[in-house]
Amino acid sequence: MSSIVIRKSWPGETPVEEKSRSNPHQKSLQRGIMALLTLVIVEGLLRKIFPFLSIALFFAKDFVVLYLGLKASLGKLPKAGERILSWQIALLVLMLPCILDTTIRDPILGVFGTKQYCLFPFVGVAFCAAYLPDQGRELAKLLKFLALSIVATSALAMLESRLPPGHWLNTTPEGESLAGFSAGGKLRVSSSFIFVAQYCMYLNGMVGILASFIMLRKVGRSFWHRLQPVIIICFFIIGVFITGSRTAVVGTLAITVAGSTALLFGSGAAKAVRIFMFLGVAFVGYLAMHVVFPDAFVAYEARTQGSGGVSHNQEIMERIVKGLTTWTSAIKQTPVLGNGLGIQSNGSERLSPWAALMKERWGWMETDQHMALFEGGIYLVTIWYSFRLFVVFYTGLCMLEMRDPLKAASAAFCWAFVLVEGVVGTLTIQPPLTIWWWTSIGLILCLREYDKAYLPLKRGIQKHARDL
Repeated sequence: MSSIVIRKSWPGETPVEEKSRSNPHQKSLQRGIMALLTLVIVEGLLRKIFPFLSIALFFAKDFVVLYLGLKASLGKLPKAGERILSWQIALLVLMLPCILDTTIRDPILGVFGTKQYCLFPFVGVAFCAAYLPDQGRELAKLLKFLALSIVATSALAMLESRLPPGHWLNTTPEGESLAGFSAGGKLRVSSSFIFVAQYCMYLNGMVGILASFIMLRKVGRSFWHRLQPVIIICFFIIGVFITGSRTAVVGTLAITVAGSTALLFGSGAAKAVRIFMFLGVAFVGYLAMHVVFPDAFVAYEARTQGSGGVSHNQEIMERIVKGLTTWTSAIKQTPVLGNGLGIQSNGSERLSPWAALMKERWGWMETDQHMALFEGGIYLVTIWYSFRLFVVFYTGLCMLEMRDPLKAASAAFCWAFVLVEGVVGTLTIQPPLTIWWWTSIGLILCLREYDKAYLPLKRGIQKHARDL
């Protein structure tokens, strides 16, 4: 009688056939992915501690992404990685008219602007190369690290909220106070990030990652191991509200609702009860944290009072409608290829006199669509948003294809983040957000490949058992 060698390819998953361990190339990429995401999380803190390295740290994540992308591309890529790389090349080719137009104005701005749009798909390429075809255990370690980072960042935010506005943790790397970002007498803290908006981007991106960690982790028998997700959820709630930001609170709520809805249309529906149980835990956690740490909610609640006789909900709806519709009024006033890529991004005015002139003349645009229109004209808006919506559609299909309920449920929340940020997120000018976006895309594609590999193996094992 023949036999097969089996092991658990993912914590808590049904055993499948034994596969090879990660090779040195993959180990290097896994360490690089961990280093990149750690850098995105602690960049702001490092720039405050070492202000003389502020510019180097600002660009460090770009060079790490470039290194990881080239390293992965020069090796043997899995099909998912090849697919993302083909998207990246296609986007670069389609954007050549805008790139050349910007380079004519200012060569440095041309390089910087191209980086803002075309570099970060390398994150998805490297992610797939690092964790496919059979690195579920290593991916589980990354998810656990990111989930636990919520505890660290929220604890730091709580500390900052108790410190005076002039404390170095509550200032910019240049030493400027952030007291102007207060609400209800409480500073809207940024934790380990350089400013509040980047903290909010991280929190929004953590919804899918936290859901994946909770759904896919191996459940231990100890009380501490079972309590771990509850603790992380409570710290996550504190982090979301202590920002005092509607981007964090409304964004997280929108992603959670979208993910809960999406899982009902796929195999993840089989785990709907488990998901809604954790959502119930989150609601109870919100009530409990409101009692235990009331200061964390003051800034946001102060901003929900509305202004000028307009309620908070009306303000949000007006902002959304205005953001999605009014940008088109500038089409006739904008050159066909825009004013130059990267102009609206943070720091561009330091690199390019042209960018500095345009920012001084036109200021900062309110929405991502308006920014893309200003930088690359209607041509870029067409190319850029067609690309983003294509990625949203493709990853949505990947999520619906999955048959394993745990993976499908995890992918649903990752896809919700991809959907929300792909439609309204400031991917045009915010590399940290774009890095979280491509990380979620890479995670979805990895889960889909694990799912595809697992199901045929399961059928093969069942058939083999019947033949014994």
